[in-house]
Amino acid sequence: MQRFFLALLAFLALTAAE
Repeated sequence: MQRFFLALLAFLALTAAE
């Protein structure tokens, strides 16, 4: 489940960086 959380966090970071 940690992997999923990290992936979600990375996705949010990428979307917010735009």
